[in-house]
Amino acid sequence: MKAKATFALVRDAICLAAGIFGILYQQVKEQINIELLLVYLTLVGTPGAIGLVHLIRGKPETDGTASLPSESPSESH
Repeated sequence: MKAKATFALVRDAICLAAGIFGILYQQVKEQINIELLLVYLTLVGTPGAIGLVHLIRGKPETDGTASLPSESPSESH
């Protein structure tokens, strides 16, 4: 895996995990802070928003994960 793809995967996983943890923590604590809830919802939605931007721009869904076809060496005569 390339560095860009690894970074994107780690970034998305951290955003999702932090957002879900924050929302669940507020539910268990039963003391909801609206500002923090909005931050957690933003964290949960960030990976999807980034993917949507990539689709709108016409970029591939996953950057840097596809292997490039190997080029044949040019023969010199």
